[in-house]
Amino acid sequence: MKATQQEAVEQNDQTVSLKATIVAMRTQMEEMRAAQQQALQHAGLESSLEIGELHKTIRALRDELEQVRAENRAQIQHAATQFADETQQLKATVIALRDQLGMKESNHARELQDVKALAASDQAQLQQIVVRLREKLENTNG
Repeated sequence: MKATQQEAVEQNDQTVSLKATIVAMRTQMEEMRAAQQQALQHAGLESSLEIGELHKTIRALRDELEQVRAENRAQIQHAATQFADETQQLKATVIALRDQLGMKESNHARELQDVKALAASDQAQLQQIVVRLREKLENTNG
């Protein structure tokens, strides 16, 4: 009987030891599940924060892009307006220069006519002088 008692005590000790091992493993498994759950929650929180930051960055970049587009449109509009103004000024200058050239040509033509008229008058006077001098010479010689 002692052997059976001894066996029963050993089996009881083994059972207690196995139960303790099972309890320890269950506790360890629960701790691992809790740690895993906490890690998942932490990762989810980090992910949510990162997603929020990414959305914020996207909005800022969109705003900046729109600002650059608006500045480009304004610069193009300014350049176009400046080009149109310069074109108008150049056209006005061309018209003024053409008018001046026309006036100079007109003045030159008038001056040329005056010079020709004066030359013709001088020529006519000189011809009259020549005729009178010939007549005088003929009268004195003849």
